[in-house]
Amino acid sequence: MDYIDKDYYRNIYKGTPIDDNVELGNLITRASRDIDRYTRYVIVQEGFSNLIEFQQDRVKEATASQVEFLDINGATASTVDSGAGGSFDIGNYSEGGGANGASKTGGQTVLFANSIYGILAPTGLLYSGVSTISRGGGCCG
Repeated sequence: MDYIDKDYYRNIYKGTPIDDNVELGNLITRASRDIDRYTRYVIVQEGFSNLIEFQQDRVKEATASQVEFLDINGATASTVDSGAGGSFDIGNYSEGGGANGASKTGGQTVLFANSIYGILAPTGLLYSGVSTISRGGGCCG
């Protein structure tokens, strides 16, 4: 399920311009899947329409942020580490090649926009602990 449409990305989020409608649609679908992975499929399990408005708004913003990340870093940045040029170590000498696709930071591949955590953290959708009454534990009916 796509969490945003082209109009949201262009006119509400106002992300970097993506003129090609097909490309933007593809990035929105990919970014929506990335948000599902980032939240460990909580949104899929609970249903987007069952989220409160605050949560829905943050999911939309996070999705748009991921669309922008994918556009800037390459459409496959969240799924493919192309490692163009490669890298190698010989003794104490290390050399890294250029990277197309996913960006690298400190040896780790960056799959998501940096802003996603800050956007989704207050929603409770990233929580992976034990269910409580407020998270659908179903206690004491």
